[in-house]
Amino acid sequence: MRKKIIDICETAIIIMAKFFILFLVMGIFIDKGSNYLHLYIFFVSLYVIILFIVSLIFLIGTFFELFREEPSTLFLALSAGCLLTLPVVFSAKGLSSESMKAFYTVAVGIGTNIVIDSVFKYVEIDLTANQKEFLIKKSAYMKMIFNGIYIS
Repeated sequence: MRKKIIDICETAIIIMAKFFILFLVMGIFIDKGSNYLHLYIFFVSLYVIILFIVSLIFLIGTFFELFREEPSTLFLALSAGCLLTLPVVFSAKGLSSESMKAFYTVAVGIGTNIVIDSVFKYVEIDLTANQKEFLIKKSAYMKMIFNGIYIS
């Protein structure tokens, strides 16, 4: 059932992307003093609301599917997301001092690497040799991507 909902949402998002291109082309040709401007704004606003709802359903469905089938990937993504966004929240509010910024600079890099290692070690226990090899490659790839993005 959830897989079907995710597939429907995925198809809807692809169709809506095509409509987005249509709205962009239409927006270029509508003058600011045109009678159709209000109608255009209404349809674009309705489009954005529907796209937000469909994307939210798709995201929630994907989270539930990941939790059921690959909990390690879900926990890894949530942990890394929290570790990456917490320093931004503190610095945006002006609550952080230089020592806190320095701490987060080091802690986020080390913490995320530890999260990646621990999640993959936790999942590695019940796997065959081929699956373990694939998991090690996936772990190395994830660490390489994160470190490349974080360091740059």
